[in-house]
Amino acid sequence: MSEFSEKLSQEIRRTNKPLRYLAEASGLQLDYISKMSRGKRIPQEEEKLKCLLDAMECVQRTKETLLRLYRQGKMGRARWGCMQ
Repeated sequence: MSEFSEKLSQEIRRTNKPLRYLAEASGLQLDYISKMSRGKRIPQEEEKLKCLLDAMECVQRTKETLLRLYRQGKMGRARWGCMQ
């Protein structure tokens, strides 16, 4: 499991909102959210993740952390490290 999916899963639990609610509020399928949080899927479009984070009502710092981990996971650690 990636850092992104671990953190996402942790934050989903912290919101105390059912996945069904998050799916409806974000416009994403419940299965899609579940796969993201288990490390089985990473969104191709960052906008999908942003919709989920809005539905989760994350604070700005958490949003920034999750977006950074998402970008790092999508790009790969080696390439991400070169850009830092």
